[in-house]
Amino acid sequence: MPFNDIYVEEPLNPGANVPMSASTNTRYWEVRNRLGASVTYQWRERSVITARYSALTRAPLEELPKNVDASRLPPRGLLSGVGVGLRYSRSRAYARSVSPEGARYAALNIDTNNQVLGSYLLDENDARVPFNQLQITGQLREYVELPGASHHVLALWASGGASIGDDLQYGSFRLGGSYGESPFYQLPEDWRPLRGFPPAVDGGDSYYLLSAELRAPIRVIDWGPSFMPTPLFLKNLHGAAFVDVGDAFFTLDGAAAPRVGAGAELRVDAVVGWAALLSVRLGWGVAVVGSGGYGPLDPGAFYARIGSSF
Repeated sequence: MPFNDIYVEEPLNPGANVPMSASTNTRYWEVRNRLGASVTYQWRERSVITARYSALTRAPLEELPKNVDASRLPPRGLLSGVGVGLRYSRSRAYARSVSPEGARYAALNIDTNNQVLGSYLLDENDARVPFNQLQITGQLREYVELPGASHHVLALWASGGASIGDDLQYGSFRLGGSYGESPFYQLPEDWRPLRGFPPAVDGGDSYYLLSAELRAPIRVIDWGPSFMPTPLFLKNLHGAAFVDVGDAFFTLDGAAAPRVGAGAELRVDAVVGWAALLSVRLGWGVAVVGSGGYGPLDPGAFYARIGSSF
């Protein structure tokens, strides 16, 4: 996972004892390793409860310089804790569906990192400091069928979270990027997508994120190569227009005007290997409100992703 440049401490003038920080122009790359276990119990027809344990190590990819400015480094150490989650879902889809229809998904998670379970961070002198934090996150998704328009869906997503206790450098949540949900890549657990902006453009100990998509079918493809038994079948082509609104902040007083991104996507659904459903998104997203986003012709405004947005 990438962060800012690595800074080192240098004297202000030759022979002076007043240090200052200077960039090495080398990006800090972090390695994360996670060990976890969970158990899930279905307590109602559409609802489940999950209890879990997680241990996450965070460390630099390469050895740091001896005169590194440790105050600018991302967290290093072990985050160890337990959590509980509650999920509810209902959904239906049809042969020509381009999205879940008449569906709802809701989730609430409470997680804690605690020194009793070995949770700690390294301070500027590489000494272990106990780390204790409580984190609450939740989300609600709604997929509304539009009357009079076959398989047209208004998809809505609201999510948010807050952390209480010890702070993490750069915050517990980071917003930005066009990533979605896919079995082909794993995002850092503190990242949240916000299309039209670079990954991790905003950070804080609390966040909220709202997203709306108008999803519409364009063409039914129903095609697979007949000249050889290739395990590929193209189902349909569909599109979406979206608006994302979000903000991350450390305190309520520090909450600023939200960042707003908007754009459009072309999507193709396919079946690969006779069983696996594959969705490919080609998108364009720009910043409408907020600094640090992409303009209409910026290369970062264009993207290709495997998997759904949500």
